[in-house]
Amino acid sequence: GAPVAPGTPAGRPALPPGHAGIAPACDALSAPTPPPSARTPATRLVYDPRSIALGIPGTGGFSAGELAARSGAGRPKRALADLRRPSEAIRAAVPEALRATLGVEPPPVAGAASDPAVELLLTLRRPFLGQCYEAPRSKPTVRAEVFVVLFLDGDGRPADVRVGSVPRDAALEDCVRELVEAWEFPASEDGHSGPFLVRRSFDAAPGAAAEYAGPGSLRPALRDPGCAQRAFRVPAEYRGSTGAVTVKLAVDAEGKPGLVHPLTPAPDGILDAAAAAIRSCAWSAGGDFEGRPATLWTTLTLTIDVR
Repeated sequence: GAPVAPGTPAGRPALPPGHAGIAPACDALSAPTPPPSARTPATRLVYDPRSIALGIPGTGGFSAGELAARSGAGRPKRALADLRRPSEAIRAAVPEALRATLGVEPPPVAGAASDPAVELLLTLRRPFLGQCYEAPRSKPTVRAEVFVVLFLDGDGRPADVRVGSVPRDAALEDCVRELVEAWEFPASEDGHSGPFLVRRSFDAAPGAAAEYAGPGSLRPALRDPGCAQRAFRVPAEYRGSTGAVTVKLAVDAEGKPGLVHPLTPAPDGILDAAAAAIRSCAWSAGGDFEGRPATLWTTLTLTIDVR
């Protein structure tokens, strides 16, 4: 049988150093890195910070905290009151009607420093606000844009999360606030940080609210099962990547897909390509348990394999 390393549970074979092909881990063990394969990541994926934050399998299990450099101990910690003035970019991005609501009315700070780790994580998490498509909205048939301004405390938890929308949709704002307040970020020895801005557009919902397929109901389906995969055009910057993206969408009673949002992490470019592929295909509408056409939720997984 295979050799068992000291401390390895009985019956579990020891794995050779670097077997997963993670270059940083192999380097730490002074072991050679095997070439990329179906079971090992390409070097570009390992060193691309987006892949680390996304948690692509095979990137070594890096935590969000490892994305940010630690500052020296002993520095005075920043308090929330010290950060109230927004950057010029944040103030300019927020509509004037929402500046008081979001607390960005004070004169901006010129040349405010950014936090690349936090900004990266916000960019990658923003698509998950699409979960609010599944919650009640005050004005579901109207397209809305939501703006979120937040700070982070020293433990990496959102603080003083403020949300506004155009046009105003209180229910949508509540849903977005609940999601953002549950996010976690790298801890900082400097104390509070921010402000940070997140904005996301929400498409108008179909005429009838989307429902979940229940017992006896007919789920929506692609008329050609392979259409979306064939139409899926991965952006050039992600060529050489492998993986999959799973999205949720609503298909109305006439077979029109919409409200596409991710269930698995993926960059905006890949999500946009997936949504375009889904909309380019013909769908058969689902039906309730009595056979009547209905607007129903469904999911779809598309494979990324353009090596």
